[in-house]
Amino acid sequence: MYNMMMVLEWMIFMSSSMKFNYMIYLDYMSMLYMSVVLIISFFIMIYSMDYMSGDIYINRFKFLLVFFIISMCLMIMSPNILSILLGWDGLGLISYCLVIYYQNKNAYNSGMLTILCNRLGDVGLLLLISMSSCLGSWNLMLYSLSGLMMFYMLISMITKSAQMPFSAWLPAAMTAPTPISSLVHSSTLVTAGVYLLIRYNKFMSLSVKSYIIIISSGTMFMAGLMANYEFNLKKIIALSTLSQLGFMMSILGMGMVELGFFHLLIHAFFKSLMFMCVGGFIHSTLNNQDLRKFMGMMCLSPLKSVVFMFSLLNLSGFPFISGFYSKDLILEYMNISVNNKMVIYILVISSILTLNYSVRIIKLILNNYLGSFTYQFMGDGVYMIFCKMIMMLIVIILGYLYVSLLNYYTFMITEYDKLILMSLYLCSWSITFSYRYSRSMKMKFYYLNFIMSMFYSIYMYKIIYLNFLKFMLNYEKFNEKWLDKILGSNMKKMFYVQKMYPLMSKWFFKVHMMKLMKFYTMLLIFYLLIN
Repeated sequence: MYNMMMVLEWMIFMSSSMKFNYMIYLDYMSMLYMSVVLIISFFIMIYSMDYMSGDIYINRFKFLLVFFIISMCLMIMSPNILSILLGWDGLGLISYCLVIYYQNKNAYNSGMLTILCNRLGDVGLLLLISMSSCLGSWNLMLYSLSGLMMFYMLISMITKSAQMPFSAWLPAAMTAPTPISSLVHSSTLVTAGVYLLIRYNKFMSLSVKSYIIIISSGTMFMAGLMANYEFNLKKIIALSTLSQLGFMMSILGMGMVELGFFHLLIHAFFKSLMFMCVGGFIHSTLNNQDLRKFMGMMCLSPLKSVVFMFSLLNLSGFPFISGFYSKDLILEYMNISVNNKMVIYILVISSILTLNYSVRIIKLILNNYLGSFTYQFMGDGVYMIFCKMIMMLIVIILGYLYVSLLNYYTFMITEYDKLILMSLYLCSWSITFSYRYSRSMKMKFYYLNFIMSMFYSIYMYKIIYLNFLKFMLNYEKFNEKWLDKILGSNMKKMFYVQKMYPLMSKWFFKVHMMKLMKFYTMLLIFYLLIN
C-alpha cells in the first residue's frame, strides 16, 4: 500500500524545449489527506446552513468556500511546482476574500496583514520556478535541490504555516466567519506548508531541517505562552492551531514524516470539531467571544459543553483518545531517537502549556457562576448539532483505527523511558490544577506586552506595513504630478499626434497613449539607472 502510486501528466504546450505539463500525483498520502479535506468540508457546508442562515450574501460565501476547497485539492495532488502554485495562490487570494467577508475596519486590516504575509511565500515559489526552469523541468521530485532552492521553499512553507517570525497573520485572520476558521485551521491553508514539507522532506538537507526545528519549537512555545493570557476564545483556539503547527513542523524537521502525517490527520478532525463548538457558543450568545462571559455554560448547554471539552482533551493528549495516540507516540519516539534533549524539553514544556490553557477553559465552563452573556443563551440548529456529533464519533475512533491499521511505527521502549513521560504528564496536571487562577498570572505590563505581541512580531509588521503604505503614497504623488507634468502636457505640446491622426479620439489618446508612453519611459529610466 505504501509503495503504490499513480502519476497522470498532460502536456499543455512546449516552448524552447521546455514542456509545460500539468501533473497529478496520487499515492496513499495524497488520497488520504484529500479524503480528510473533503469529509471536513462536507460537514462544514452542512454546518454553515444553520450558522450562516441569516446572511444575505450566503451564495457568495458558498462559492468562495467551494473555490477554497478546489484550490486545496489542486495543491495536494500536484508534484509540479507550477501546478502547486495554482492551488497555493488560490488559497492565498480566496483566504483574503474570506477574512474581509464581514466588511469592517478590523477585517480590512486583518485581510491586508494576511495577504502581505502570504505574498512572501508566493514570491518564494516564483523564485523557485525561475531557478527550476534552468534545470529543464518544474517537477522538483526529479532532482536534488540546491541550498538556495531549499531556502526559497522554506520561506514558502513557514509563511503559509505561520511560523516565526510570520505568525502575526494567523490570529488576525479570526475575523473570518467561524465555519471558514474551522476549515482553515483544520485541513486547509495553514496546513498547506506542513503538507509541502511532508512531500519534500527527503530532499531537505540536515542544516535546513535544523533551522525548521528551531523555528517551529520556538513558535510552539510562543503560541502556548500567549494562549495562557488570552481571553478571546476564538483567538485561543487559533493560537492552539499555531502551537500544533509548530509541533508538526518540529516532528518533520526530525525526519519523522509518517508520525507528522498521522498527527496532521488527527489534528484536522479535532480542530474542526473545536471550532464548530466555539462557533456554536458565539452563535448562541449574540457574537460574544470573551471567555470570561462563558462561565457556567455547562448548566445551559451540557451537550455542547461536553463535546467542546472532549475536543480540548484531544488537544491536550488525554490518554486513550485520538490526540493521545499521535502525541504519545511522537514523544516516545523523540525520547529514544533524538540526541538533542533541549528540543525535547521545549516541546514537552510547550505541551504542558497547551494542557494549561485547555484546563483553564474547562474550569470556566464548569464554573457554577453564570457569565453575563449566558443569560441571553440561544440553542443550536439541528444541522449544527448533527455535524458536531458525527465529528465527535470520528475523533473517538480515528486514532485507534490509524494505529491499528495504517501505522508501521512499532517499536519497544524501556519501562524507565515510559515512566519518564508519564511522570511529566502527571506533573503537568498537578501544576495546572495548583497554579491556575493564582496570583502568579499577574505580571508586569512590559512582560505581558512582550508575550501578547508575539515577542514584538506584531509591531514589526505594523512598522513594515506603515512604511510600505507611505512608499505607495509617495509613489502615487510622484506618478500623478511629476510624470504627468513631464510626460503628459509637455509631450502633448511637442507632438501634435491628434493632428496627424484625426480619427484618433481624444479619450483614447489621453487614456491609452499617455499610459503607454509613461510605461516605456519608466523602463528607459530604470535601464539607465541599472547601467
